[in-house]
Amino acid sequence: MVDDDVELELEELRRTYRVSLPAKVDALATAVDARDRETASALAHRLRGTSGAYGLSAVSIEAGAIEDALAEREIDWGAIAARLESLEEEASRVPARPTRR
Repeated sequence: MVDDDVELELEELRRTYRVSLPAKVDALATAVDARDRETASALAHRLRGTSGAYGLSAVSIEAGAIEDALAEREIDWGAIAARLESLEEEASRVPARPTRR
């Protein structure tokens, strides 16, 4: 019973995260468009970690690449924009509701 309750709570957290993912990616895109290195780096870092924790490894990898690129001394905003497109594509593949096995 307790395990079932915990699993239900975890599934609700995963669903909530999936639903909020587009807004998280949009916030990162806004920061990148504004060339706001500090905000973009913080958002990419959070997205990298939370996506990984929720098992969304492709999203986590793309967010990590953006975070790493923002840590470079000389920022290549064009390369970051390209990675952002890849991130947006990966995020768009994440269903709001998980598929049943």
